[in-house]
Amino acid sequence: MKLVAIISMALLCFSGRALAEDASLLPEPLAGGALSSDEPTPRALAPREIVLDMVLATVDGEPLSASDLRRHILAQGGTPPESFLDPTPETQRYLRELVAERMLAKEAEDSGITVADDEIEAYIDEIKRQNQVDSDGFNSILANRGLTYDEYVAQVRNDIVRARVMAQKVRAKVNVLDVDVERYLKERPELLPEQGSVRLQQVFIAANPQAEDRELLRARMGLIRDRLTTGAPWQEIAGEYYTDLGYVDPSELRGEIRDAIRDLEPGAISDIVETPQGVYIFAATPAGEGLTPDSKFKEEIRKELFEARFKEEVNQFLNTELPKKYHVEMKI
Repeated sequence: MKLVAIISMALLCFSGRALAEDASLLPEPLAGGALSSDEPTPRALAPREIVLDMVLATVDGEPLSASDLRRHILAQGGTPPESFLDPTPETQRYLRELVAERMLAKEAEDSGITVADDEIEAYIDEIKRQNQVDSDGFNSILANRGLTYDEYVAQVRNDIVRARVMAQKVRAKVNVLDVDVERYLKERPELLPEQGSVRLQQVFIAANPQAEDRELLRARMGLIRDRLTTGAPWQEIAGEYYTDLGYVDPSELRGEIRDAIRDLEPGAISDIVETPQGVYIFAATPAGEGLTPDSKFKEEIRKELFEARFKEEVNQFLNTELPKKYHVEMKI
């Protein structure tokens, strides 16, 4: 079943358990000395089982736990580590994402930004319509992604809130003038497209058979593709997996790429392309007949400059402004 747009950005995990055998955790002896001889000999005390959910970060004094991060990692199609005591760079990246979500939720609350239940219902109804599934089929798809319906609703709400906060607090500050576009093109004459070429954008996740199976790889790409169909910037959503290949001659592309983009409408995103090396998605924008820097190509450059400046403002907002406002502490 083709998924047109099912999962935005969501957050899942599960608490860990550990056995504590430290003597300080055992019950203290009864007061009054030794037990009398007529009382039964006490059996050896077993270690107490303690459920641990360590705090990994705080936002405005509110904790983010290991179980919170596990849920988030699973929602992004990743695999949570056995322990968070020695976090990898990838685990720390996931934690930064989770901290950003919590800060944005607080910013939305402070700014009076809300999402009505009927908006979410309308969004989900549209997703069902696009994928030609009823409620049971939709829930089945969610289950295959490791999500419950309520978790998906919460995820959609978070994504809409994030988009509205960014629009109000960040996007409104970004502007690209005609003179900016002219200067950019003057400095990069090689960017002018040749007739018949297409601008090719891709997201690529490399396969690693020892770390994850192909289904999980496709699921991770599916999450990215679903979010891109909402019109979100590719660089912001796909991050390190995104590459803008610029204008290329379609005849020079590999067969599976040509097939993937052959019938794409401008702005549309291809289905997932699976190869031995990994999985891809593409978007292709034709250069057009007689294209000059004064027409559609100019708008493409304007969009590219806007996305670059928007990314800078987002980084400033998330990494400087909000942490100062909501006092973030990272514990790992």
